[in-house]
Amino acid sequence: MSDTRALAILVFTAEGSLVRYNQEAFELTGYRSDQVDSLSNWLEDLLLGPGGRILAQKVLGPTRLLRPVRFSALFRTFAGEIRMGHFTLVSTEMSGEAKPQILISILEQSLEADTVSEKDGPSATDSMAAVLERLKVASDTLLRILEDSSQRIIALAKGLRLKDTRSIDRWDELFQESFSLESLGMQVAIIQAATATIQQAQPTHVSLMNPDSPLTGVPLGRPVVLNLGLSLDKLERFWILSTLDALQGNRTQCATQLGLALRTVRNKINGYRLDGHKIPAPLKPGGRRPVRNTTAVARTQPNLGRKASSF
Repeated sequence: MSDTRALAILVFTAEGSLVRYNQEAFELTGYRSDQVDSLSNWLEDLLLGPGGRILAQKVLGPTRLLRPVRFSALFRTFAGEIRMGHFTLVSTEMSGEAKPQILISILEQSLEADTVSEKDGPSATDSMAAVLERLKVASDTLLRILEDSSQRIIALAKGLRLKDTRSIDRWDELFQESFSLESLGMQVAIIQAATATIQQAQPTHVSLMNPDSPLTGVPLGRPVVLNLGLSLDKLERFWILSTLDALQGNRTQCATQLGLALRTVRNKINGYRLDGHKIPAPLKPGGRRPVRNTTAVARTQPNLGRKASSF
């Protein structure tokens, strides 16, 4: 399927004056052409943090654009809305034009989370997970940009001659830019650490359970959601059989975990078996459960222990 998203296109002179500004650029960024007074100011207003100023220095500085620059970044529209875009910057100087121009294109990237049906609706947990994922993608993108910029500064520094007095101003520029990159890198590291902490603290996603179908293969401690108002008999059976399965059929551990007498648990299990419920079998020596029929037996047999105490 072809990409039908609108492509914003801007063209500036090598000095940073606007030459061309298409309708898609206005619709995407919210800036009118008369509000883009210069490439430097526009980038600084559009991109979050000091990234716009650093990019403008790179594009309009003495080194110019030696090759196309492509990156994805968050940007702020004129109305203050935060969006994600894929930026491409190209200079016609690379093609030998007498009057070089700077071409910029922006393709919007979606910030929406995975589609959720209207019936279910997005939960608070899903929404928070989506926001955290966006933060992770944005911080990873910024780190890549910082790494590329740092490598460029190192390469430029190696090319400067220490004894050339004309290089003093350039050294100062590189130092200031390097300091800005270091400061931005520290902020990104803080965002990443905070995102990781929040992700670890997010509650495990749980689904509504059927009280007539005890859990199988679910470890102890997993959050479980049940409808309010269920009978105590159903709740009792669900917890005993689910806990028994999690403990691999060990009756003694099940009784201890639920705070019941072992005799009570055994009597309850016998009753569930007579009612036709599958009972988790205890492990045999060697870690294997015995193969046997755990379904209902004839109701004509005496129901031993059916009057045992309940929760």
